[in-house]
Amino acid sequence: MHDRARRGSDRRQPSKREGAGQTGKIDRGETTQDDYVGTVHGGDGAQEPQPARLSDFFEKLGSCGAYPEYLRSLILRWDTPTGKKLNLGYFKKNGEVWTDAINWGLPHHLSHAYIEDLAEVFGAEVDKTSFNDGNWHVRMDGAMPRIEQIMDKFDGWYTAIEKFVVTLQEHYSGAND
Repeated sequence: MHDRARRGSDRRQPSKREGAGQTGKIDRGETTQDDYVGTVHGGDGAQEPQPARLSDFFEKLGSCGAYPEYLRSLILRWDTPTGKKLNLGYFKKNGEVWTDAINWGLPHHLSHAYIEDLAEVFGAEVDKTSFNDGNWHVRMDGAMPRIEQIMDKFDGWYTAIEKFVVTLQEHYSGAND
């Protein structure tokens, strides 16, 4: 398992700055896996509890080098060989799942292929026009997907990430950041 995936629910990320109100620095807050999953709701009583599904998904991601990072949102990360931290998607505390950030650090031919794969996995659409600069993202019924809409698609998401990681490794083995 990737070392970052082992951080566990009791390990806090050092994102909150002491004295932020006095220095004028932004207080980003801090969160843990338990804090995060406790705020996300959805699904029905017949489904496996969301925290267990999320934990299983995160555990599986470690096998391809991806890992969760807990900030104001829960971000799925993969580190490039050059040290850049890519955002493979993020869960907001209100239950929305955003996929636009993958466009920020990659050539669009790579990020767009990943977004198209995610849209297929989620049974969603690729929004090519809402954001500027070619930042495609996934939408379901005109809105960001919600965690309860994709909870049963985590295995497919993992497969899309695994495929994407192979593509990225090939890209970085022959190109610069």
